[in-house]
Amino acid sequence: MVYTPQVMIGGRDFRLWSSDSAVKEAIESIARTAAPATIALTAKPATAQGIEGTGAIEWPAGARPAGAVLYVALTQDGLASHVTAGENKGEDLRHHAVIRDYAELGPRDGHFRFAARPDWDLANMSIVAFAQDPRSGRVLQALSAPVCR
Repeated sequence: MVYTPQVMIGGRDFRLWSSDSAVKEAIESIARTAAPATIALTAKPATAQGIEGTGAIEWPAGARPAGAVLYVALTQDGLASHVTAGENKGEDLRHHAVIRDYAELGPRDGHFRFAARPDWDLANMSIVAFAQDPRSGRVLQALSAPVCR
């Protein structure tokens, strides 16, 4: 079920989002838990300001959950929109970590290439990789870094 506002922490719906202490504890609990995998990511600018690279995930022997998938996403900060209808009509909203493109690499590793688009601003973009159990939605490991220019 999707509703507004909805907050997800660790791939799960988090309804205590209005409690600073509950949010902090949920995030700290995840941070205290050892990640079950290691992600390696290489990315470089491609022609015409596109991005290409490789992602790989390593699981300890016998630890890879069945069906786990590695994804790579290209995100952009500093975007904004003017709302013309609904509960936020007339508001100017700022957006961060907006996914501009993504690729599913599969259970282990793979290559990705994101073709440049006219509205991209590489100075405000990051590359994100995450391994997820698609059955539960649980994010098993993630990393993010600015796009190298």
